[in-house]
Amino acid sequence: MLLLMSLLGCSCKTNYNHCPLYPVGGKKVGQELSRLNSFEYPNTFEWLARINKLRQELELCQK
Repeated sequence: MLLLMSLLGCSCKTNYNHCPLYPVGGKKVGQELSRLNSFEYPNTFEWLARINKLRQELELCQK
């Protein structure tokens, strides 16, 4: 049974035929972000860095 379970697990990477498009926030989102106080929202810059990393990965996927 253990042997069967080890054979069923796959460490394969999924191959996508297309990459999802990164949604652009636009002018309204930019205005809201410019008004944020980093003391009120301390995790905002970490969140923005993660969003930027996602954007970079999607750009690499499209190449």
